[in-house]
Amino acid sequence: AYREKAATPRGALLLAVMRGRAAEGADFKDDAARCVVVVGVPYPPRFDASTRLKMAHLGRDSEAWYKAEAFRNVNQAAGRLIRHSGDFGALVLMDRNLHRHSMMSEWFANRLVAASGSGECHDRLCAFFAARRDPGLGTKRGVPVVVE
Repeated sequence: AYREKAATPRGALLLAVMRGRAAEGADFKDDAARCVVVVGVPYPPRFDASTRLKMAHLGRDSEAWYKAEAFRNVNQAAGRLIRHSGDFGALVLMDRNLHRHSMMSEWFANRLVAASGSGECHDRLCAFFAARRDPGLGTKRGVPVVVE
């Protein structure tokens, strides 16, 4: 039902929790995913038994692993947008801790654009998707957006 609605002109909205059921294994190519919004840094649950065991095993390297796991999830979410050379999508990062971090994938980290608030983010997203509807306005590749 979601994919059918997503392929219509009106589109569809799929909300999911990072590390949740929809986080891995599903393929959201083309119209199935045009925008991903990351609200916070998706750290692993610190008090989860598997997280505690991994951190205990790593010792002093545990904090680096913990942070890398969070950014791996952000990179994976961003990768859901662009599945082939003709695909496009917008990435909205709503946590300043995600901005221009060394653990971000290079393919989108260099395209991040800071917006001063929700109004500017809305305007940028509207312009981005308008350019995709009218090929004369821009390229097909996605340009991620950062909200501050």
